[in-house]
Amino acid sequence: SVRLLDRPQSRDQNAAFTEELLGPEGLGLVLPYCSVLDSASIEKAMTALVTVFHADGAEMRLIRTTCAREVELTASVGTLFRRNSCASAQMKSMTRRLGKPYLNFMLRPFVVEMISSGKSYEMDKNRFDKKDKKENVKNNTKNLLGGCERLLDRIIGSLPSIPVVFRHICAMLVAITRDKFPGSEKIVVSGFFFLRYVCPAVVSPEGFGIKPQQPLTPKDRRGLVLVSKVIQNLANGVEFGAKEEFMGPLNPFIRQNTGRYADFIRELYNTDGLKEDPIPAAMPAQDEVDECTAYVKQSMQALLPKMRPLLEETGGGEYAARMAALLEDEPGDAGEANAHASDAPPLPMRDAACPDGTPNGMRRSLPLSISVDASLISPPPSTLEVPQRSGSHIGNRSPRSGRRPGGAGA
Repeated sequence: SVRLLDRPQSRDQNAAFTEELLGPEGLGLVLPYCSVLDSASIEKAMTALVTVFHADGAEMRLIRTTCAREVELTASVGTLFRRNSCASAQMKSMTRRLGKPYLNFMLRPFVVEMISSGKSYEMDKNRFDKKDKKENVKNNTKNLLGGCERLLDRIIGSLPSIPVVFRHICAMLVAITRDKFPGSEKIVVSGFFFLRYVCPAVVSPEGFGIKPQQPLTPKDRRGLVLVSKVIQNLANGVEFGAKEEFMGPLNPFIRQNTGRYADFIRELYNTDGLKEDPIPAAMPAQDEVDECTAYVKQSMQALLPKMRPLLEETGGGEYAARMAALLEDEPGDAGEANAHASDAPPLPMRDAACPDGTPNGMRRSLPLSISVDASLISPPPSTLEVPQRSGSHIGNRSPRSGRRPGGAGA
C-alpha cells in the first residue's frame, strides 16, 4: 500500500474523474500528464496511476501506450527504458506490486543458502578479510561461480512460475520495438525482467519482501552484489573488463551461458498457451485505489495550466475544456502533488543539446506534441491479450468496454 495524501477524499468525490480516466479517451488525459511531470514526481505519480488502472484490469493498456511513446521518441536502443521516465516507472511499479510472490518462491531459497553458507564471494583482493585464512581468489572464485550457477538455474527453471502479466509485458515490449529497432528483443526483455526486476531483488531482497531470519551482514550483501553483477553482465551480453578486472575469472561463465540465456529470453516473451498466473498476486484494496485516484486527480489539478495546451493538441478545444472542467470540479488543495510541479514549459520534440536526437524532454517522458494514436487506445493484437485473473472486481465497479474484471486488460 502506498501513502500519498494527508487529506483523504471519498470515492464519490472522484467518481466522474475515475470514469473518464479509465474510459476510452482516458489515455488522452494520461499522456499530457506524463509530459509535464518533473523527474522528482514520476515514481510516486506512476505508482498511483498503475494502481488505479490495475484495479480496473487495464494496466496493460496503460503501460503499452506509454512504452510505445517512449519507443517513438528514443533514437538509440541502448538508452531505451533506461531513463527515469514514466514508462520505466510504470514497469517498476508493476514488478513491485505483482512480482513479490514469484520472487519469494524463486529467490528466497537462494538468498537463505547464500547467507547460511558462511562463504566469502569477494573477488577484490583489496577487500579481503585478512583474519580469514581461507580467503583467496581461487576459493572465492569457486564460491561465486557456484552462486551464479545456482541462481541462473533457479531463474531458468522457474519459467513456468513467472507472473503471466510479466511475460505479456515482455511480449508487448518486443512487439512495439522490433520495427524501429530490429533484433532488440534480448535488450528490451532483459532490461525489464533482469535489470529492473530480478537483479535489484538480488541486491536488496528486503525491498521485495524477502526477509531472511537473520539480518544480512556486509559480507552477505557483498556476495549478493557480486552475483548480481555477473547476472547483469550476462543479461547485457558484456564481459568484465579493465574497470573491474578482478571479476575477469567470471567471464568464462558469461561466455558459456550466453546461448542458454538467449534461449530463456525467447521463451520469456513467448506467450503461446499462457492462461493464468501460477502464483496469483493480491489485488489492491479499495482504500488504496481511492487514495491513488485522489492523488492522480490532485496532481493533474496542480499541473492543469501546463497540460491544457497538450489537451488541445490531443482532442481539440472542446476536449480540453471538458477535461479541464472535470479536473476543476474539486479544486481543493493539491498539497504534495503540487510540490514537485515543474515550472519549465514542456520541451520541444528535439533539442540540439542531445547529440543522439533524443529530446531532453524525455526526463518528463513525453514531448510537447501529444496526438493520441488510435492504435494505442485500442486493445493490442490478440497475441498480446492477457488472460483474466481470478477474483472479484475491485469495488464492484463495472468494467468498461475492452477490460475484464480483475484481468490485466489489453
